Amino acid sequence: AGGRLQFTDEEIAAVQRYVHEGHDLVGTYLVFAWGIVDNRKLAPIFGLRGDLVYETRQALNISNRFAILEPSPLFRGLPSIWTSEGYPSTQSVAGFPMWNTFDLAGARILAQCDEYAAVVTLLETPTYHAVYISNMPEYYGTAVDKQLLYDAITLPAEGASSLWQRLWNRLRIFAATAPDPTPGGEAEAVKSSPRD
Repeated sequence: AGGRLQFTDEEIAAVQRYVHEGHDLVGTYLVFAWGIVDNRKLAPIFGLRGDLVYETRQALNISNRFAILEPSPLFRGLPSIWTSEGYPSTQSVAGFPMWNTFDLAGARILAQCDEYAAVVTLLETPTYHAVYISNMPEYYGTAVDKQLLYDAITLPAEGASSLWQRLWNRLRIFAATAPDPTPGGEAEAVKSSPRD
């Protein structure tokens, strides 16, 4: 949920490499901004706009009563309306009390609380999923919060075909970035180059 850690450009690039290698990402609450910490460069990795100013001074209090808008394996074992017992505040875009499609850059809003004051979003790419939960379900959350976090972490395992498709995509990425093994190819040139 943020942790008052300012990511460097190198660390953000490392997170981008991590997800593009086929690893999934889950973020909650103040991951994009907290006090003087500005991690908006992480937002596009979650399918949210990085050019927006995220509220840093005061989080918006919410009821924590969420409603599912779109069915998804992200909500396995959750009722269509649930009450989170996690921290009852949300990250928001500065100056706007609710999330909307203008804030998205590829992600979809799958659940909302208090007329979109808080949201659960999902970005699905060929190589990774990124889930953003704008409240903090891990903060003293109960079974329903743990279920949501579990579902967010295990989301890619849903369905053999999607798992195999993701593995195939990862293999294609590896093959595309691997040195050319043919005689005289890139790998051969590296192997025969003089060492300094």
